[in-house]
Amino acid sequence: MIIAVDLMSENGPQPTIEGVKLALKKGTVEAEELVVIGRPTALKLTENFLPPQSQLCCDETIPMGEKFSYHHRRCLSSLNLGFNGLRDKTFSAFVSPGETGFMVGLAVTVLGTVKTGLKPAIALPIPNKNDYCLLLDAGAWPEADADDLVNYARMGEIYCRKIYRLAKPIIKMLNIGNEPTKGTDSMRLAYRELTATFDTFKGNIEPTELFVDDVNVIVCPGILGNIALKTAEGVINRFGFLGRLIKLAHHNISPERVGGAQLLGVKGTPIVTHGNVRPKDLASAIRRAKEAAELKVAEAIATEFQTA
Repeated sequence: MIIAVDLMSENGPQPTIEGVKLALKKGTVEAEELVVIGRPTALKLTENFLPPQSQLCCDETIPMGEKFSYHHRRCLSSLNLGFNGLRDKTFSAFVSPGETGFMVGLAVTVLGTVKTGLKPAIALPIPNKNDYCLLLDAGAWPEADADDLVNYARMGEIYCRKIYRLAKPIIKMLNIGNEPTKGTDSMRLAYRELTATFDTFKGNIEPTELFVDDVNVIVCPGILGNIALKTAEGVINRFGFLGRLIKLAHHNISPERVGGAQLLGVKGTPIVTHGNVRPKDLASAIRRAKEAAELKVAEAIATEFQTA
């Protein structure tokens, strides 16, 4: 097993390099299971703890905000090298703090989706009152129709069975109200289709219930999921001094505990981390990448969708 790590974060390679060191120190991964990808100056900083065969040099990096286009498939950025390695089965998983939209574009065009027309989804583990649950889509695609939301639920269900060992994960849809008539036309149709498809679908969940409800899979369009999570992050960061409960919430939702988010629905295991990644975040993302690769989450999703 080889886990590839993109060193080129928004704040430069130092936080990711420290994250790799932390993962090694914790025993999450062995040095021979790692390949780090970066510019020559970044790789030089890893020479004292990683052998040359664990270093892969890139020619360029993709800046934040860069929009993906097909001509980008031929460049030799850290992102391209990571996804090419996933495609060629050189890497079992690829962890990157790179531009999310660019990662999704490469995942679709280089790896391909497990089913024609399927929209991949960023599956982000979040805490609730019992334990972690999974929210998808957390920002891969802004919009989602009813079929997309049903596919998200199916992928989330498989993930929870594999990662959380849950036999029958509870599924809900993030919406502006609990009633079946709430939301857009697509969401109202999705409510009906989710009800018909899953006996574990338990209706809508409002944003105020996101972290306190008994639920394992929460589905929604990417723009809604991303806004909900960034709002929660902002509130916790702004008002974190209010007391022990807020501090506990901050601990539970922090990237360093949650780790990276797997992009589900593609032929491989890309793990998306925050662009402003910290060492603990990166170490947790490596842990999540290794776990997802070992449990073959992507392969299980591919098998189910190909036989459906």
